[in-house]
Amino acid sequence: MHIRLPGRSFIEEIYNGGAADITRPESILGLFYLGRIYVVKDLADAELVRVVTHELRHSYQFQNHKYCGLREREVDADLFAREFSIYLGQPSGTQIAARLITVHGMKCGPISPYIKDILERRL
Repeated sequence: MHIRLPGRSFIEEIYNGGAADITRPESILGLFYLGRIYVVKDLADAELVRVVTHELRHSYQFQNHKYCGLREREVDADLFAREFSIYLGQPSGTQIAARLITVHGMKCGPISPYIKDILERRL
């Protein structure tokens, strides 16, 4: 997509009088806000990929001044996330971890044995 990658953070859903800076009438799994992507903790692998690609599309829309209306932005982001999921073939957790290890090795050098072991054992 040729965009600047936004920052990433994890959020937790707050119930019963908890305090939050951002409130929405509907339940959300991710949010692109002020140049960061916020994602609910502990999502299943396939859901995490879908939510992150959806929010990355919102980052693209913002950086390229595309789609002014909320409905239009959401439909575009949903379609992009679905197309990306089809492109990946809805990978398993093992495939996602293997790709992360490979990409990290290509861009940053070998991943530490400790982190590699954690990734492989999680699956």
